[in-house]
Amino acid sequence: MGLISEYTDNIEKLLIEHYDLGEYISDYQFLGGIQNITRKITTTKGEYVLKQYQHSSGNVERLTAVLNAIQLLHDHGAPIPSIINTKSGSLFVPLDDDTYYAIAISQFLDGVLVFYDDIDLSHAQAAGNALAKLHQTIDSIDMKSIHLPQPLSLPERINRLDQRLRKNLQHNYLELNPSMLERIDNLWESVFTELLGLNHIFIVQDRIIHGDFIRGNLLFDGDDVCGILDFDAMRKGSFLEDLSGAVFQWFWDERKMFAYEDIRDALVHGYKNIRPDESSFTTDVRLIDLFVLLIAWEKMTGFLDHPRDEIQLAFHESLFNELKDKLFLMSARLSYN
Repeated sequence: MGLISEYTDNIEKLLIEHYDLGEYISDYQFLGGIQNITRKITTTKGEYVLKQYQHSSGNVERLTAVLNAIQLLHDHGAPIPSIINTKSGSLFVPLDDDTYYAIAISQFLDGVLVFYDDIDLSHAQAAGNALAKLHQTIDSIDMKSIHLPQPLSLPERINRLDQRLRKNLQHNYLELNPSMLERIDNLWESVFTELLGLNHIFIVQDRIIHGDFIRGNLLFDGDDVCGILDFDAMRKGSFLEDLSGAVFQWFWDERKMFAYEDIRDALVHGYKNIRPDESSFTTDVRLIDLFVLLIAWEKMTGFLDHPRDEIQLAFHESLFNELKDKLFLMSARLSYN
């Protein structure tokens, strides 16, 4: 079966052949999504979300694990859209296409996406609440049947970042001036030593984590989160990493409106309201700051990678310049506290 394109008859054919969702009425593509494409479809039986999965985003084995985890969490009360089974009982339809390998359909959840102009710290606190509740659900059920790859150990992850950063500084794809290269290299030396301190902390890394708990993946009802979307980045890891990733992503998205500490404290406060007895490692501000630092340096190193074309070069330069000053301040503060 070929790629589901913007042409209506292909989606109609898909619904007729593989699903029992009534007659097709309409569809449109949601904005956003770097790899996978998401569309809202309306039929005579209701509203649904169709997602096309790119080969670069995973494979059938990973998708099977992720969709099974989503359904398991939904069945245990998490505010996550249920996966719609095909007529044959499968969670997705495999595609024979060079770009996309599968499509899956889920329920459409009612709720509001909060946009940049309307965001405030109460939304960040609500996100912390929602992440804590999701972690509670994960802890309360047996997820041994969900087979996702084990993550890199922290020493492996930090050393891999070190090698990648040094390689990119050597190639200097963005043509940074020598003083900037020296500044990055010197600051990384101190940060690298600080991050290695994470190696001596016992952090459970076999939990299932969301991995992309950004504002754009949350639906709100007033100030409360009523829906959690987009589990494409789901993986094994630690709850500390999941919360730290949320802190970084919220800070990066809202960096022009709020100070880093305000975003971090709102998310952590929301998390602690739900899970006051959770391991102190998960909500330890110093550990969160270190993990955020690791994530931020990984992102900046990505901007230093070889661009594919002139458009991506300009994109990398813009984001690098925006991130580096904030990262320098954060790194210096954390490294010398």
